[in-house]
Amino acid sequence: MDPQHGRQKNVNCDLCENPDHPLYCETCQINLCRACVGNHLLDSSVRHQIIPLENRDSDLIFSICKEHSPKPCELHCEECDVFICIHCVTSSNHEDHKIEDAKRKFEINKDHLQNDLQEFNNLIYTKYLEIAKDIRVRTSKLHTYFNELESTLSQQREKWYGEIDNAISEMQIDLLRIKNNLSLPLSKQELDININISEINQSILDIKHLLQSNEVYKVSAYKSNIAKFRKMPPKIEIGLPKFSPPILNFRTSCKQFETFSDSYITTDVRGYITETTEVEAFPFKQFLEKPFIIKNIKTQYTGFLKELHSVSCNDKSEFWTCGKDSIIKLYNFQAELLDSVKTKSAKEPWDVATTTDGKLVYTDPNDNSVYIVERKNVKKVLRYYDCRPRNVCCTSDGDLLFIIDDIISEVTKVVRYSGSKEKQCIQSGDKRQPLFSYGDIKYLSENRNLDICVADHGAHALVVVNRAGKLRFTYSGPSPIGKGSFDPHGIATDSQGMILTADTNKHRIHILDQDGQFLRYIDNCDIHHPWGICIDKGDNLFVAENLTGKVKIIKYY
Repeated sequence: MDPQHGRQKNVNCDLCENPDHPLYCETCQINLCRACVGNHLLDSSVRHQIIPLENRDSDLIFSICKEHSPKPCELHCEECDVFICIHCVTSSNHEDHKIEDAKRKFEINKDHLQNDLQEFNNLIYTKYLEIAKDIRVRTSKLHTYFNELESTLSQQREKWYGEIDNAISEMQIDLLRIKNNLSLPLSKQELDININISEINQSILDIKHLLQSNEVYKVSAYKSNIAKFRKMPPKIEIGLPKFSPPILNFRTSCKQFETFSDSYITTDVRGYITETTEVEAFPFKQFLEKPFIIKNIKTQYTGFLKELHSVSCNDKSEFWTCGKDSIIKLYNFQAELLDSVKTKSAKEPWDVATTTDGKLVYTDPNDNSVYIVERKNVKKVLRYYDCRPRNVCCTSDGDLLFIIDDIISEVTKVVRYSGSKEKQCIQSGDKRQPLFSYGDIKYLSENRNLDICVADHGAHALVVVNRAGKLRFTYSGPSPIGKGSFDPHGIATDSQGMILTADTNKHRIHILDQDGQFLRYIDNCDIHHPWGICIDKGDNLFVAENLTGKVKIIKYY
């Protein structure tokens, strides 16, 4: 039987290709004709179980255990994520591990495959085709517009004659440059969209093959990539330049003829909208009249010189913590210590964060390095010689944002990295004034509109810049009367775009909207010296108390 196509009406013998009514060896999982059964049973090293094909109670094909051949791997160890046989359960390798029926994992993954296929077919693939068509149409309109604009320039050339002929040529070069600059993002995005369409097509084909497959290992090894495509690409808006011929004065500088209005390229971060994007991703939520604590977890950061500084939650009801010792600790909601990581320098880290795929990132100013941890493997990803990395956050697109103190020039900046490559540096405003105070404590977070929000303790303010690094606003407290008394530390943003920051000395949390408007406090939850904070996908607020060593999980929506 072809495992890719499930149960077949006409099945050939796997040994001689005889099509006449084969039998089946459950041990070796092969089809046999009557003539081949005798030779097959001569292999005494294996206890064969021969049955009529029609008596098979399952089409599932299990892999053979490498340790206990020929036993089939009909179980799955969740912790090790491997298929095992019944004898493996009692081995030391899987002692106290959670074991499940391999058939159950097979059925669950089949459901996932079916759901992914349905979403690809019914929504994502069609939408990507529409996006590609829309980009082609807008690119064509862009080219048409510039062709018309170039024609207008040619007509104007006839009026201006010889001495401005060179100026017109220069303008045409500028026009071509603008056209190319504006066309390039659309062309690049169209290429990316077409690549995605190709990948989606391939994913659909792969899923269809897997849905037809009865091979447990292959189906269970399926890793869904549909999340990569659910978020529609950003929609690039093009601001078209206009041409306004000036009143000519031939004795003035030829610079007078630079009369194109500003063009621009902006990116709508919401992307192309699918039928489910806005409603499902960001449902409207209302604040609770009285926020309340749903968990009060005591960590090991208590006692002399064991302050708790940072907390970062993942998608598994777990959270990492760090403070004034060299051990970074992972807890669950039952206050159980699940894991720990000792820093490479054997000294205290500065901050921790969790990547979109669940890896731990921590900064260590003791050796000016940044590390990433996956399954106990601690890897150095960045090392500075004249800068000190402080706080870190992970962005929605997988980049890392760091607070960096430049020791030589004594400035503090925000830098964006993709892997080990620096993509952006933010440190000055439009008038080249520093955006952040030098040194001191700072936390940062990315908002859903891609703003970068920095809690600047030294400046007693929140500093918020857009993705391009331009200053949007600063916040120093809800009232000018309290200027200088605002003591920001941890900062986080939620699914509604709200900005939350810990006001340590006032023992409360400020909540602002994404434009810097103060909305309310969380100050009724018995919070003491809140320091680091984070928010999980359910919009639950995690507050790390600096001196008590407690992490309080607060519901405020």
